[in-house]
Amino acid sequence: MKFRELQEKLKDLPQDASIFVAEVDEAFAADIVAIDVVENARTGIQNDDRPEAVELAEGNERVVVIRW
Repeated sequence: MKFRELQEKLKDLPQDASIFVAEVDEAFAADIVAIDVVENARTGIQNDDRPEAVELAEGNERVVVIRW
């Protein structure tokens, strides 16, 4: 997901709306502990187990990480 896609999904929410995180297909969500901007991430790491994997170092991409 790109930041512009996130903005589009959230554009009509009230400013005081709560935000949670959940794994795909989970019935419950967790509180967000932190939101970090990582300046030196490396995306595009793919394998059969985790096609969404991102290394939070050793790269030159800027990403947003939501921690729970």
